[in-house]
Amino acid sequence: MTKIELEQHLLRLGLSIESAAQLLSVAPRTIRRWLEGEDVPGPAQQAIRAWIKLHERHLPWRPDEESIVLNDQRQISLIRAHAVGTNELLERVEARGGPKVSWSVDLDRGLATLGPVHVGFYRLANGSISLANYRRSDGYPDEDRDRDILDDAAYCIFQATKKLNPDFGPVVVFSQDGTAKGRVAKQALLRFDTMRDAIQFVCQNLATPGFFEPFITTESPTELLWEPRELKRECERRSAAPAALRALAEYVKPNAAMFVRSGPAMLMPAETNRREQRILAVADRIDELGVQAADGRAEYSQFDELLGRLHALGFFPRNDLVSDVARALVRG
Repeated sequence: MTKIELEQHLLRLGLSIESAAQLLSVAPRTIRRWLEGEDVPGPAQQAIRAWIKLHERHLPWRPDEESIVLNDQRQISLIRAHAVGTNELLERVEARGGPKVSWSVDLDRGLATLGPVHVGFYRLANGSISLANYRRSDGYPDEDRDRDILDDAAYCIFQATKKLNPDFGPVVVFSQDGTAKGRVAKQALLRFDTMRDAIQFVCQNLATPGFFEPFITTESPTELLWEPRELKRECERRSAAPAALRALAEYVKPNAAMFVRSGPAMLMPAETNRREQRILAVADRIDELGVQAADGRAEYSQFDELLGRLHALGFFPRNDLVSDVARALVRG
């Protein structure tokens, strides 16, 4: 990797010298030496090239913001290794012509299915995915035997996550002017630079006469990203989730002092105040999640983590408020 390549890669990734140093676990002066012409070590080259390729695929490659803010080098290192492994897997599948068949991917349940084979996965804090387990209803599992099958599953899962990336694009919205019963329905298509703009357009026009059964694809019409039923549900989420999250936050804030005091000993006033402040801080995060929900950037897993924090602090919100949020955020 030449110094010019390195400079251009960092520019494309939007990384300053300080940010690149943090993500590569080196000192900023080391990055400066590389930019002056000193050889970039193999592991750093491998990570940077993997980041570029994932960036080009519109797939997550950066650690989550909390890891970056806390400078959690162990977590940053794990995500760096995950990015390299992800890129190698995607290239391995594409080198043999892509997945043999398309898997059914349920992002909310964390499950990819192909006939008798089921592959579980979970989403990482930075939006990427990690395989968890797999099983076969037609026999015993064998990772060595099923390596290509598992790679295909992972490839399809990564492809499915594109639709949750608001910056992914360009994409195309297809719609009809009505049902095709007894006539030939007219089809319209509109191109959008980002998924964010496309879904916002769909949600604004979903109840409009002449805008029927919309779906979203990449520029290749055969690569379906959102089918009509999913889009309708997504628009409902974006309408209901902000209000449900806001209602929960508004309940937590005035009741922050009503937490369960565990154990026989009474809490000292200072500790009581600290706990109340922590509960209020979680309420603020719930409010922020409500803002993110308006454009589809809120996931149930994020809410579940915040609910877990409240429970750990001894605060248990009303069940109806929690249920409203769950119904609004879970895709299905």
